[in-house]
Amino acid sequence: MAGRGDQEAGHGSGPKAPTVPVTPPALPLAPIDGYISQMREEFGSLATCLLAEDGDPDEFYQAALDLYALFNDIGGRPQDIVGPEAFTWQQETRLAAGMAINPFSAATCLLDDLRTRAFAGGVRDAIKAAQEQYPGERIEVLYAGTGPFAPLALLQTPFFGSDEVRFTLIDIHPAALACQAQIISVLGLEPYIEATIQADATQWQPPGGKKYHIAVAEVMERGLITEPQVAVTQMIANHLRSDGFLVPERIDLSLCLMCPEAEQERAEQSRDRLGEYFDLSGDSITDITPVLGDSAAPDRIFIDRVFSLTKSVAADYGITETGTIPLPAIQLPDPLPPGLALRVLTEITTFGNFALGDYASGLTFPEPLVDPPPLTPGGSYALGYETLGVPGLRLSQSEVPRSNQRDERSN
Repeated sequence: MAGRGDQEAGHGSGPKAPTVPVTPPALPLAPIDGYISQMREEFGSLATCLLAEDGDPDEFYQAALDLYALFNDIGGRPQDIVGPEAFTWQQETRLAAGMAINPFSAATCLLDDLRTRAFAGGVRDAIKAAQEQYPGERIEVLYAGTGPFAPLALLQTPFFGSDEVRFTLIDIHPAALACQAQIISVLGLEPYIEATIQADATQWQPPGGKKYHIAVAEVMERGLITEPQVAVTQMIANHLRSDGFLVPERIDLSLCLMCPEAEQERAEQSRDRLGEYFDLSGDSITDITPVLGDSAAPDRIFIDRVFSLTKSVAADYGITETGTIPLPAIQLPDPLPPGLALRVLTEITTFGNFALGDYASGLTFPEPLVDPPPLTPGGSYALGYETLGVPGLRLSQSEVPRSNQRDERSN
C-alpha cells in the first residue's frame, strides 16, 4: 500500500519525490603489470628520442606511438575501457569559455608527434631561458589543461632535476587526474610536482597570489575554435612574473582565400602521416572536395593576419563585456576569383625556434570560419573573436569606410 500511495502522490497535487542524480560508474583503472624499473627506463629512452634535436622523422613518430602506449599501460589502460564505465573518460565538459575535451581525446593528442615535439621542446627551451633569467632559482611552471598524460611536464623530467623545475598541474576532469597520478607514481616523478589541481583554468587563482616563471596551455584546436585557449591564456598570463614566459608564446590567425583542389594533395599527405592521431582522436579535416572554379586563378590569396594570441592579449586588444575581441575590418579583393574558399590559417610559435606551420600538425590545417557570410567581390567585413560560448573568429559584412580598414601588414 505504501508503494501505491507514493505512486498516487507522484501523479497528484502533493509534493514529488526529489530527483536523485545518477552517479556515473567510477573509472576502473587497471593494476600495473610489469617491472617498474623497465617502465622508467623505457620512458627515459622515449622522451630522449622524441625530443632529440636531430633525427629520423619516422623515429620521432614511432616514439610518440610507443610513449602513448606506455602512458596508457602504466596509467591503468583507460583508453581501452568501453561501455558505461568509460563515461567519465569520454565525457567532455562545457565551460563558459569553450569546450574542455574529454580525457580520451586529450590523450590522443600525444600521437600528433610534431605537435608534441614543438610544444614539449618549447617548454624545455623556456625552462632553459628561465634558468638564465633567474639563476639559482627552481623554475616554477604552471601547466593548464594537462589531460591524463601531462606530456609537456613529464617529458621534461629526463632533462632537468627536481631541484631545477617544479610543476603545478591543472585539469578540470577528475578521471584525467586519477590516471595522471598513477603515471607520476609509477615513474617516480612526485618530486617534480608542486600540486595537482582539479579546476577550470579560466577561473582558477593561485593561493596567495603566487607568480610563476612559466605558464603553459595547450587547450586549442585549429583556428582557435571550440576550446578555451584564448580565455585560458588571458587568465594564466596574469599568474606570470612580469618577465615570465608563456608557452605557446604566440599563435597567429590569418585569413586566406584558397583553392580546395590545390590544397587537396597537401591535406591528404598530412592526413595519411597523422593517420593514427586522426583515427583515434575523432578529429576530422575540412571537406576538401574540389569546387568548380577558374583553373587560371591563383591557388591562394592571402588576406591578412587578423589576430595574434600572446601573453599581452588583454593589453593588445579590447575585450567587450560580452567576451568579444573586436578586430580591424578586412576587405576582399575585386575581382574575386571563382571557386576560392575563405579559410583561417593557424601558425604556432611555442617558444624560440619551435613552430608549427601549414599542415605540420592537426592544429594547423586550414579551418573554415564559423557561420561565414556570403563573399562579395570588394566587400568589407567586420571581424571579431568570440571568447565565450563557442570560441572562434566571426565575420560579418559591413559598410566600414575604407579609411578604417586595417593596413596590410608586411610579412
